[in-house]
Amino acid sequence: MPIAMPPNNSSYQLGVGKVETISENDIQSLCSLMQEPDNLQVSGRVNRGKNSLLNKSIRDVQVWVLHEKFTWVDEWIIRWGTMANRDFGLQVTGLIERPQILKYNKGSTGYNWHYDIGDGDASNRKISLSVILDDKCEGGELCFFTDGEYTLSPVAGEVIAFPSFFSHRVKPVTDGCRLALVAWLSGEPLR
Repeated sequence: MPIAMPPNNSSYQLGVGKVETISENDIQSLCSLMQEPDNLQVSGRVNRGKNSLLNKSIRDVQVWVLHEKFTWVDEWIIRWGTMANRDFGLQVTGLIERPQILKYNKGSTGYNWHYDIGDGDASNRKISLSVILDDKCEGGELCFFTDGEYTLSPVAGEVIAFPSFFSHRVKPVTDGCRLALVAWLSGEPLR
């Protein structure tokens, strides 16, 4: 008779879950960071091996990389990641990449299917976090693929967590704009 150590069960459907909902004031505080001159604004790029390229047919988004002086954001991310990891049980050490605010404008093609885990710093990603800052757009849903496509339409303020190796995408935005804070908690690469 085989003997096994039973794994912990997750309360998250498909390994994707709502960790917390932040207040409207917190949403406004995060949105105001797009006006801060220390936060680098860049075009959404796609990493392919050692190359980074701009390809709006794959990823059509504006990106604000948050400066390290905004430690209060880092503290929130660590708290959310710790809460999510109670279910995930991954070996996580902390935040080694800067969080980003993403803005998908009307007409954006979104972000095609991808994983958050990859090369370089991205090879250490374990938990991905997405905080919806504006839910007044049409389209822009967050989708996951497991045994089929699973669509999530979070409301403003919801903090969504999922393992970084999950295949996901952001659907095209047909009206309004989609704003989200994204971040990744890292640890030793998965084996």
